[in-house]
Amino acid sequence: IDGVYVPSQLISGFGSVLSTRFARSVTVLTGTLPAEYGYRTAGVIDIETPTGGTEPGLHLSLLTGSHDTWSPTVTWGGTSGRWDWFLSGTYYRSALGLGSPTPASTPPHDVTRQGKGFAYLSWRPWRRARLMLINGDVRAHYQIPNTPGQVPLYSYEGESPSELEQIHPSQDLDETQDESNRFTVLALQGTGEGWGYSLAYFNRLLTTHYRPDPIGDLVYQGVAGNVFESSMVNGLQVDLDRRLDRSNRLGFGLFLSHEHARDDDVSAVFPANASGAQTSDVPETIVDDHDATGWSYGVYVQDTWRPIRSVHVDYGLR
Repeated sequence: IDGVYVPSQLISGFGSVLSTRFARSVTVLTGTLPAEYGYRTAGVIDIETPTGGTEPGLHLSLLTGSHDTWSPTVTWGGTSGRWDWFLSGTYYRSALGLGSPTPASTPPHDVTRQGKGFAYLSWRPWRRARLMLINGDVRAHYQIPNTPGQVPLYSYEGESPSELEQIHPSQDLDETQDESNRFTVLALQGTGEGWGYSLAYFNRLLTTHYRPDPIGDLVYQGVAGNVFESSMVNGLQVDLDRRLDRSNRLGFGLFLSHEHARDDDVSAVFPANASGAQTSDVPETIVDDHDATGWSYGVYVQDTWRPIRSVHVDYGLR
C-alpha cells in the first residue's frame, strides 16, 4: 500500500480485507517477481490510495437495495500548505449477510452490520519528502443463518430431543461472528539527487470471535465452541534505490517483522463413550488455548537494467 508492505490476512473470516474505496489504483504483479517482492511467489497487489489532491472535497453517497440493504458513505479530502488528507467512512447493513442455506431467498437470522474506515494524512517536511500516516479499520458483525426444521441429536439436562425441538427450534438459534481488521502504516518517503528512499513502520491486527448458541449448538451438533483468534504483526521496512546511469537503477533494502498469534477456544461438550455415544446430558467444558510467536527478516539487492526503452531486465538476490 503506497509502497509499504502490509502482511496478508492470516485468519480466515467472512469479511473483505480492504474496501474498494481505499484504492485509487490497483496493480497486480504476477509471474517471476523481482527480489524486492520476495515474500510471495504467486503475486503482489500494489495499491495506490487516494489523497486530498486527487480526491478533494466532501462527498456523500447512499446505496440501498433489497433484503433491507443500505450503505451510507462519506469521504473528505483536501490540502492545506504542506498537509494533505483523505478520510473515508462506510456503514453497511443487510438482512442477507452470508447467503441462504435453504432455497428461501431471505434466510432467518442472517443480518450483517459492517463499518469501514480509512484515513490518509501526509506532511511534507521539505519539497522532495513526505511523512505519511495511513490507517484502515474494518469491523463486521455477522449472524450465522439458520436452517429451519432440523431435529436435535442430543438430550440436554433431562430434556429429550423431541422436547428440545419445541423449546429450541433450529430457526431460532443465535450464532454470531465478529471480525476486525486494522492496519497502520507510518512512512517517510522521498527522493534526492539520484536517490529514492522509503523508511516505514507497519502494524496489523486481525481478530475473529465466534459465539455459539449455548444450548442450540449442543443439542444439534454436540459441541458449543466459543472461539477467539487474533494475530498481531509489527514490522519495519527500509527501501533505497540509486540511479547508476541512464540504463541502470540499483535497489536494496531490509525487512523485519514480529507476529504473535492467539487461539482461545472454550467448548461445551457432552461426555461420550469410545463409540461416540452420549453418556450424560450434562455438558462439560474443555479449554484449548494456544499462542505462537514468529519472526520474519530479510535483505535484498537488485538492479533494473533497461538496454532499450521498451525492455527492462531485473536481477537480484534476497
